[in-house]
Amino acid sequence: MRVPIKEVVNNFPDVLQITWVINTICSNKCNYCVPDLHSGTNHGYEWDAVKLFFEEIFKRYPKIHVSIAGGEPTMSPFLLNLCKMIHEKGSTVGLTSNGTRNVEYYKELSKYVNYIVFSYHPQYGDRNKVLEKIEAAVDNCHCSLRIMMDPKHWDHAVEMFNNTKNHELMQYFNMEAVRILDWQQEDRETLNYTNEQLEWFKGDTRVDTMTIKPTVKESAKIGSNFILENGTIDANGDAVDYINEGLSDFFGWECDIGLESFFIFADGGIKRGNCLGFYVGNINELDKINWPKEPIKCPWHICHCATDVLISKRKPELAKFIK
Repeated sequence: MRVPIKEVVNNFPDVLQITWVINTICSNKCNYCVPDLHSGTNHGYEWDAVKLFFEEIFKRYPKIHVSIAGGEPTMSPFLLNLCKMIHEKGSTVGLTSNGTRNVEYYKELSKYVNYIVFSYHPQYGDRNKVLEKIEAAVDNCHCSLRIMMDPKHWDHAVEMFNNTKNHELMQYFNMEAVRILDWQQEDRETLNYTNEQLEWFKGDTRVDTMTIKPTVKESAKIGSNFILENGTIDANGDAVDYINEGLSDFFGWECDIGLESFFIFADGGIKRGNCLGFYVGNINELDKINWPKEPIKCPWHICHCATDVLISKRKPELAKFIK
């Protein structure tokens, strides 16, 4: 049992963490995905509005890290331009992709991003030839492969995991098997694992990088120390562990979401935190954004997003002020 947290100290408070759901369209329509993430539109904003927004961001923050998701981010017509702009400003960017674009696209994209997390969806087989895309990217950026362990396509998912584990390219990227969780998907059978399948998850379901090529860019600067009630420090602690053990109730705490983080929706809406937070404006109305200047007093009894847990926060008796 873990010791309760007294304070979370972001190790990189000068790096603004931006999470961006860049679109709501996808080349897949996976059974375990909610329709909102694959049946929407590519963007709720024009490229010119995005450029102006980031010009303002770079005036206000010395460094940023942008984590891009979708939908399928690579279906955005301006993704390459966006990643190149962030890279040329000396900041970091990474994304999640199902590998739907061609090898040449990922080879070019990898020049401007710090990591690509590839997702493998056994419902569709290996039509995206994901290992070819990883091979095209590992010379320039960190790569990971997340195999979605769909119980309806279980044998194929296990086969892909085992075959990849023994692949000669495996030394250059991370891989993990991912259990399907309840995201209110319409197909509830994607949550139904047999006892044998659940036992499989207790085995070795992750393979870590053995070799990082010298040409690979630095990893994104993300991480926090957890100051615990007994005075010890959990350096670069795993936020998910605290969430899983019910130790992420920060009600009444002073929290720096909005000072250290933003979340951007596919329609351009902006809020202070990832899963929680308050709306501050929209990319399309730059002059109306209410840029946060002070911490918040947390009004929630659970912080269930790892990115939000990693944001600096303090118990009331440690807070300098609470607004």
